[in-house]
Amino acid sequence: MAKNDPVYDIILVGATGYTGMLTAEHITQFLPTNIRWAIEGRSKGKLDRLATRLGRLSPDRTQPVAETVGISEDIALAQLVGKSKVCISVVSYWQVGEKVVEACIESGTDYVDATGDIYRLKGWIDKYQEQAMADGVTFIHACAAFTAPHDILTLLLVRELRSTASVQTRKVIISVVDLPKKPSGGTVESIIHGATYSRDTVVELQNPWILSPVAGTTTGSTEEDDQTDIFGMRSESGLGLLTDTSYSATQDRHIVHRTWGLLSDSDWGYGSRFRYREYSHAGSRISGIVKLLDVLLATFMLLFALFRTLAKRFVFPASFPFVDVVTESHDVLSDASGGLEMLFSDQRRHSLSIPVATAEGKPATVASLIDHLCRNTMKDTRKELFVLDDHL
Repeated sequence: MAKNDPVYDIILVGATGYTGMLTAEHITQFLPTNIRWAIEGRSKGKLDRLATRLGRLSPDRTQPVAETVGISEDIALAQLVGKSKVCISVVSYWQVGEKVVEACIESGTDYVDATGDIYRLKGWIDKYQEQAMADGVTFIHACAAFTAPHDILTLLLVRELRSTASVQTRKVIISVVDLPKKPSGGTVESIIHGATYSRDTVVELQNPWILSPVAGTTTGSTEEDDQTDIFGMRSESGLGLLTDTSYSATQDRHIVHRTWGLLSDSDWGYGSRFRYREYSHAGSRISGIVKLLDVLLATFMLLFALFRTLAKRFVFPASFPFVDVVTESHDVLSDASGGLEMLFSDQRRHSLSIPVATAEGKPATVASLIDHLCRNTMKDTRKELFVLDDHL
């Protein structure tokens, strides 16, 4: 069906999974009540139960149509996603994710997913980018709890720094104060697959610019101001003691650097020397060492096939919304350059501060920081964010 005559505005593929159900509930509660949408899954019974729940959440809105199509049925899948303007894919990306990508390419349907697996994502970009751009199909990857907020927040902070201090950003440092303790099944699946990568693949993924269409001028990890001590810790002005144990740091850095590359020739460009770093907050050195030992133990256990099998079988879905991801992103560090360097005399670091507490006095979340920047410092940004195209 032609893109200018769609049946649906949105089709949610994989709606009966944990992330799918959260996404469906969000659409029901927050998107316009008149959107035409569909939920897809393998089990009609599960789809019907989900549809009933969604109807109770918002009985006055247009209810989704339940579509049952086997993901392995390539032609039927392409026909299904071709009915919609946008496809949101929350399937198991390792098992059937690429089939949904191919269906969107074939049908000309814009695509959004929540994948955080960089190796898998690189394969899709290498394979489908040129065709997607030629066909005008927009692909937005990693639109998920542990990546999208950091990516958007970085974009907004860079823009605010340019607006208030007229400098380009050299580095954004995010200290993750708290993260959900139980990852979802999809997150565990990605971690388990990552533990089986070959040595060559692991080395390749250490390049933080691997997803960027433009190569960065530095690798980041080798620079002196990024070094940590033997316990993986460092101190940062404004953020305190940090530990290099954030399990989302690697994927976030790849995604943020890709955004940097995609925007490098636009008015949204971050600056030629930009890089992103992410750490976990360490309340004390003992706390930092404990976090390091946790990471080392988990990494060691994932080397064993039996442990990976048990993790797949007994993982429980997380039970919290993404706004529980809290950051101290109020300090964005940037080298002042050119004439501005003279204005700052010998001070080579500029700090940007924004509120880190809500009106109720609770710690700010990524979502509230983004909302603050959109509402109070860049009133036109919220609209502009929705017209940015990321062609794969």
